[in-house]
Amino acid sequence: MITNITIDSYRTFHDLAALPLKKFNLVVGKNNSGKTSLLEAIFLLIAPNNPELLVRINGFRELQFIGTAYWTGFFHNLNISHPIRLEGEIQLTDSTERRQLTIKPIRHVVKELSSGKGLKPSDAAASDTVGSVVGLEYEFDVIPPNETPTTRTATVIGDEAKYKVSRSEGYEEPLRGIYIGPATWRSQLPDRLSHLKINKRQDPILRVLQGIEPNLSSMELGVGNTVFCDVGLPSLLPLNLLGGGFEKTLAILLAINDSPGGIVLVDEIENGLHSSSLKVLWKGVIEAARKYNVQIVATTHSYECVRAFSDELDSRLQFTDDAAVIRLNRKGKEIRPVVMDRETMTELLKSQFEVR
Repeated sequence: MITNITIDSYRTFHDLAALPLKKFNLVVGKNNSGKTSLLEAIFLLIAPNNPELLVRINGFRELQFIGTAYWTGFFHNLNISHPIRLEGEIQLTDSTERRQLTIKPIRHVVKELSSGKGLKPSDAAASDTVGSVVGLEYEFDVIPPNETPTTRTATVIGDEAKYKVSRSEGYEEPLRGIYIGPATWRSQLPDRLSHLKINKRQDPILRVLQGIEPNLSSMELGVGNTVFCDVGLPSLLPLNLLGGGFEKTLAILLAINDSPGGIVLVDEIENGLHSSSLKVLWKGVIEAARKYNVQIVATTHSYECVRAFSDELDSRLQFTDDAAVIRLNRKGKEIRPVVMDRETMTELLKSQFEVR
């Protein structure tokens, strides 16, 4: 579990200092207020020895390789003279550690010949000229209590079609993180369902999904990794015929099941779900996350989603201790978070505050 994060010069964030995070976190804010960038920064800090995540993150945004901007787009205002710095405190099973990750551009170096009149090129002096950004370099420290930090490095160079990754040898990541975004949530669903069924752990998920489709009795993998559902009809139905909200709820629950002791990040958690299904979603997410000790950080544009989140936690008398609603406010070039306490949330929900 990550208990706080500091973000400097990443995407929309110029400087976000020590944002506290709890077990369950719901992030709201207008468009371009940094909600997705916050999830990405957490994702990067979870796996500081895996710079390939930068390529995957651009893929999450469906960003194609467009030259230098593919790499410079990670930097605040495209300013590569200020390195990205991410820092946070990670609470593990039996210890707490601090992590620091710095991301710098790798620039292409070319040789130029400065020849004078009458000189052959072979006689000219060569000088280094810094060219375009061709990749990014990581420098990271993972600092256990009472230990001296050891700086490690990793790199990613190239483009989305052909890139090379180097990692620091001897470092094994103890924390698992999964990112679920609008463009990615279907990708691992069949594999995770297969793992769930092999370990005979599908019954709790079925019970949650029955809150959306009461006739559901089982799920099976068919040809081409198609997921089929038994809803009491003469034949099984492909999962996608039950609706995107049903699919997404399943994807989130499978991700939680697949990352015990880890972190699940969900962008636009309400997408595809009718407001009447949001309470079912949050009930299932909170129950599964408690069972497998998983931290949840999700974003939303939906007032109804915030209401369902708050109501479900209230029913468990756990809002203050375990959960936070974080509003990201953008004023000019600055983004400032407001972590809402229970009293503030109660008043705002009464007024049906604008979360977009």
